[in-house]
Amino acid sequence: MRKLALLVMMFVLSAVAHAQVGKVKPGDARIRKILEEKEFKYKITDAGNFSSTFDISEGRTHQVFINSGTQTYRGMELREIWAIGVKSKGIFPATTANTLLEDTERRKLGAWKVLTEGEEHFAVFFVVVDADADAETLVSAMKIVMEVADEIELKIVGTDDF
Repeated sequence: MRKLALLVMMFVLSAVAHAQVGKVKPGDARIRKILEEKEFKYKITDAGNFSSTFDISEGRTHQVFINSGTQTYRGMELREIWAIGVKSKGIFPATTANTLLEDTERRKLGAWKVLTEGEEHFAVFFVVVDADADAETLVSAMKIVMEVADEIELKIVGTDDF
């Protein structure tokens, strides 16, 4: 489990290309305010992203990340909220890839994408929201991401690694 936590941390750090070496970023104040108002327990990664672990049911938990960094698209400032569902050493088998594509098709919000860190591949479910999303929108997006990622983790792997 410790190895997994280290791997996830390395993944988070590498995902932010503009992070400065040696500096811990404080995290986006807009997100911090909402998480504190809603009394969520959270951690801030070295890259300044927020990480919160949710208790689901039957002893299961799932970790959700909220990027502090945002992107601008056609004048909109957007933020990603995401969670890892499945990991693989090397590329995913076709059956896993097809399961993720079929799952994406049935979702009203969010999609699966693959991120890589060395030889490890991660199936990540993400939702994009307005960077200034209100508390209700942010919390709803976090719950959607958590539920979908955990559902797929249980369906494909049958474990509780993330």
